[in-house]
Amino acid sequence: MKKLLGILVLGLLWCNVGFAEMRLIEKNKIKSLIYDPCEWSVAKFKEFKEKTPINLKPKNNFLLIKRAKKTQDELKKIRTSANINKECFKTFADSIS
Repeated sequence: MKKLLGILVLGLLWCNVGFAEMRLIEKNKIKSLIYDPCEWSVAKFKEFKEKTPINLKPKNNFLLIKRAKKTQDELKKIRTSANINKECFKTFADSIS
């Protein structure tokens, strides 16, 4: 859970390091996070390091790779969602035509 939480926290933090995010890190006693140096500026990295003592581990294209890999269960859920959306759109289109 903490590994996943670290990923989620880092996804939130790349834009803005705020009080809520810092509290989430502290509450879950997160010691290190993986970050994508391709997505962070030097200024953002320095800002984050000033606000928290967390060990940042660079990994190029980390979020891109994480988003690209899907399990069979995830693919099934995506297909189900797409089918539901298709039906909803069709119903909506029929109602306005």
